[in-house]
Amino acid sequence: MHLVSIISGFIIFGAALFAAFSGMWLTFEKAGRPGWSSIVPIYNIYNLTQIAGVSGWLTLLAFVPFVNVLVLGYLFHGVSKRFEKGVGFTVGLVLLGPIFFGILGWGNAECKPLQSPPPVPQNLAA
Repeated sequence: MHLVSIISGFIIFGAALFAAFSGMWLTFEKAGRPGWSSIVPIYNIYNLTQIAGVSGWLTLLAFVPFVNVLVLGYLFHGVSKRFEKGVGFTVGLVLLGPIFFGILGWGNAECKPLQSPPPVPQNLAA
């Protein structure tokens, strides 16, 4: 009886882990980043900065206690904006990340290209 419970627990845990990692993997691929980088601990935060379109130096701030909560919220909001989602989706990414990354990865959400600054007119210095 206990063996069945232990095996069932491992299967459920494995399925949840697969769902969490596969959703983030597919989200990274939709954003043009390598999917495998979603499972590499520090490199995945760096790739989140690239997806969000912010400086990669924020990766370092993600390891400062208390500041990391703000940085990850900021990165998740950048990811939400790239996929044309709102603040509510950002809250979902912060509170229920595996589920909401699964929605981005498995769903039909498309990653929009980063906005480049407008070109400077050549005849400005007249």
